[in-house]
Amino acid sequence: MSGRQGCRGSTLLVAVVAMIGLSAACLAYYGLTNVHASENANRESLARAMTIAEAGANASVRAIANGETGNLGVTEFDDGQYEVAVTDNGDNTYTLRATGTYASASRTIEVDVATPSLSAIVRGAITARASIDTLGSLIVDGRDYNAAGVLVDAGTYGISTPGDFDQGGSSKIGGQGAAPARPALPNSYEEFADPPYPSTPEEVFGLAEGDLDSIKTDVPPTFPLDNEIYYYTGDLIDATIEGSGILIVHNDTGTALLKNLQGGLFTGIIIADDIQHIHNDILGAIMHLSDTSSGNCIGNGSGRVRYSSEVIAALAGTGVQGLFPVRNCWRNVTFDAGGE
Repeated sequence: MSGRQGCRGSTLLVAVVAMIGLSAACLAYYGLTNVHASENANRESLARAMTIAEAGANASVRAIANGETGNLGVTEFDDGQYEVAVTDNGDNTYTLRATGTYASASRTIEVDVATPSLSAIVRGAITARASIDTLGSLIVDGRDYNAAGVLVDAGTYGISTPGDFDQGGSSKIGGQGAAPARPALPNSYEEFADPPYPSTPEEVFGLAEGDLDSIKTDVPPTFPLDNEIYYYTGDLIDATIEGSGILIVHNDTGTALLKNLQGGLFTGIIIADDIQHIHNDILGAIMHLSDTSSGNCIGNGSGRVRYSSEVIAALAGTGVQGLFPVRNCWRNVTFDAGGE
């Protein structure tokens, strides 16, 4: 073989080796690209599965708020599906286990939720943070009535306050099994009490400060309320308060006034900074938030306030229009990216 032929052979060999190397590099790059694409797709699928699991948990919370168990079978959502199993812990708390699936990926989360308990906060048909007086022919009855207005149990105090209570006029107070009377029996009301009394609506329901900000409004409510929660930040005077639900009258300075309550029956909870002159019929409970009252007289007419644990439990436990229960925390339990 001549030198020139050897050179040509070497050149050919180098070219072949180069082509093989280039092919190998291309194959490696293609394979790596596919791996990265697959990883990206898996990550995207896991993220979508997580979003779907969260949607399932939210749907379950809404179901619990509407008085249902919260258990949800396989439900199609956003090109995937979720499924939720709920454990009732028996103490007004629930544990939700929600699984979201998208493509071949799945995520499972656990969410703790709680329904507010008012048993330690609502101490009477009227629970007032301020000293109060009753006048006129107001009747305050802390015995327990059901939602139909039928007396069912001894109940609680007619009035509970950390200040003093003065029974005037022909008003009658009852509670702890005692029928409304004048003068009221000593065990039918509570004054100079020690337990903490709430100063905000959030404290009433055991929520964090600001949890109710989204439902605040400066537009006066229209009555009758229809099993709803209404949070009004202004003064409400001479209103015909009827219907059912939770009425909140509160502002940031704790001075919102609810005065001259007119009308027929209101079934629910009334929470206000300063309440004066109850002239209607209330079945449920009243919470007076301010530690002072511009008038002190919570009733001076022919109104009636009756305590009902059934009404309170129905409103606070089932969550008026889905406001409650509240989510305490969630945990990432499992994930499966799927794929090959």
